[in-house]
Amino acid sequence: MNIQRMLIIVMLIFGVMSNVSGNDIKQMLFTSPIIYKPVIDLVLSKNTKPLNRRQPTEMPKFEIKMIISNFFPKKEEKEKFDSFIQISFKGIDDIKFLIFKKNNFVQQLHVVSKKNNSETVVKYKREIDSLLSKISKENKLYYKKTKETFVSLLKQEDFLTDLPKGEHFLTFKLILLTDVAIGDVYFSNFSWYHGFQYYKYCLRNSALIANKKPLRIKFSVTYFTNYIRLANLFDEKQLNGFEAYFYPNQGLKWLTNLKNGKQEDVTIWSMNGKDKKKMSFNDWAKMIGAIKK
Repeated sequence: MNIQRMLIIVMLIFGVMSNVSGNDIKQMLFTSPIIYKPVIDLVLSKNTKPLNRRQPTEMPKFEIKMIISNFFPKKEEKEKFDSFIQISFKGIDDIKFLIFKKNNFVQQLHVVSKKNNSETVVKYKREIDSLLSKISKENKLYYKKTKETFVSLLKQEDFLTDLPKGEHFLTFKLILLTDVAIGDVYFSNFSWYHGFQYYKYCLRNSALIANKKPLRIKFSVTYFTNYIRLANLFDEKQLNGFEAYFYPNQGLKWLTNLKNGKQEDVTIWSMNGKDKKKMSFNDWAKMIGAIKK
């Protein structure tokens, strides 16, 4: 018996056999659909009513404990990233998420699953230049502004990875159709709730909304036909922030800015930033039909 075969037998005996899809790393845009997936799958497993495409099925409220902690990375991981976060759910003991950050930005996410003493790791990566590869880099300032805006939106959608270490109780209110999940998630120690819509676990809409009146939206994003169409991001008092609209190549189209409660002029770009102009917010709102002319 050769040494390699002996090592495989020893690992099987001690239950540490690992089936890692190491070289095949998937490209990732948003993190919340990946992290919520096992919870939604658990709710689906308890559902006794068949789902269909037209009639929504409202599920009973579902509470689950989420545990956030640090984990010890491998040496090569420690050299590439500077923050290492683990997320798991009580009652879903066979799945955990390992999040790798650099400069407070999620660059990789590993889904570690255990079944019958075998471990499988599905790896996701996030490469911004690859995600923005359809944009011409001829106008460097335009590309830089698009990239900054794009990254700030993804950072906010990663809010689950920014929650404090420890235990969090999450309450899911789900409405399910075939391949569609519409939900609101409330947190035991977070002043915003998360509203989302997924199609086949691909994000369509995501928003952070204040738990208390008046209605305030801290963040929202709409993703459809393979690009972020529009999104906004504000501070907690909604005195500063922006609203962004994008072209199908993910380049900026319109950008509105709110500064100290004052609505500034809107920046308008042509495709790939070849032309740029400013327009008053009211004129722009009339142009897109947001207010009557």
